[in-house]
Amino acid sequence: MTIEEFKEVAKKKASKASKELGISDAIQKQLYELGYTQGCFIGAEFMLSHQWRKVGPEPDSMPEDGQCVLVKPHDKLLVWNEYHNRWDYEDGDDFYCKREDVTFWCPIPRFIEE
Repeated sequence: MTIEEFKEVAKKKASKASKELGISDAIQKQLYELGYTQGCFIGAEFMLSHQWRKVGPEPDSMPEDGQCVLVKPHDKLLVWNEYHNRWDYEDGDDFYCKREDVTFWCPIPRFIEE
């Protein structure tokens, strides 16, 4: 099923449910757009949740030196400083925490530019 086909099916189901509940077309359209947007966020969150990498003792378990990533459990953007074996703030300056204070890291996704 293509995205366009999915949208059409979702619109038809939303329209049918709205009519059964007595909801106006204008409100129904707003609810559909809100639901579609929420679905996109849920999908993105699911995708990102499967990219987490565990911090381990091996050097290859860490991001590239100077790479800005999202870390757990702090939920912050930090930069791995290989030389000092620590995490720095996202601008790459100043010490934030020790290596062992972070349990997982996730690369920041790159968006395709058209």
